[in-house]
Amino acid sequence: MTKADYDFSPGLVVLSYGISFLGAYVAIGLCEQLRQSMIDDKAINGARVSISHRKKHLMLLFLMSLSIAGVGIWSMHFIGMHALMLYDEQGTMMEMKYNVPLSVLSFICVLFTTFVGMTTASYDVMFSKNKQEILEQLISDTKKLSMNEIRRIDYKKMLIIISTKRLGRLLLGGVITGGGVSVMHYLGMVAMIFDGRIIWNPAIVFASVLVAIIAATAAFWIFFRLLSIFPEMEVLRLVSAVIMGIAVCGMH
Repeated sequence: MTKADYDFSPGLVVLSYGISFLGAYVAIGLCEQLRQSMIDDKAINGARVSISHRKKHLMLLFLMSLSIAGVGIWSMHFIGMHALMLYDEQGTMMEMKYNVPLSVLSFICVLFTTFVGMTTASYDVMFSKNKQEILEQLISDTKKLSMNEIRRIDYKKMLIIISTKRLGRLLLGGVITGGGVSVMHYLGMVAMIFDGRIIWNPAIVFASVLVAIIAATAAFWIFFRLLSIFPEMEVLRLVSAVIMGIAVCGMH
């Protein structure tokens, strides 16, 4: 396909990014509600979580998934695809339609995998801790260091230790969600109905899946780890939503 065979609608491209940013920002706000709810419930009930509180947590996780997956990713995908204009050999713009069952299936897929991934990531060791518990976690993580090493720890090193230790839950959640986003994306592409055919480049397909997994893992690290350390920084939420919007659009 040459450059003359296609074009993009700048307005729809900008709108697709705006939708992605909005979905991420709303999900970030809901994530802080979930974190605070889990901290409050733990303070009242200890390690045991009542069924009603667990249902509340799952509902918030579902709303977060709906926001970031349904709005920020799925809606962004189809708005972005509508921004693409394809032309035939005569220079006439091709009409594009979508297979409805496949489109709906792609929505269910990304919503389900994002919910499972977020639920997994919400069990991160730092997510439901208050500042005192985070400090205690830091002390526990530095027990293997010598006294000289501990004395040399400054604020930046403390932040690195807190933000990079034991990332297993976040990595697993990112793999699950990133894989689901990739399946959604390519189901959405297969759902396209137009007078032409799609030829896949395996290397680019692999790269897009890798970007999706990295982006999802980074998003969960921000959601469940970084914003847990700095919950009062509103500017960090805005910057995080901007970065997540770029990551989602970049994958596509």
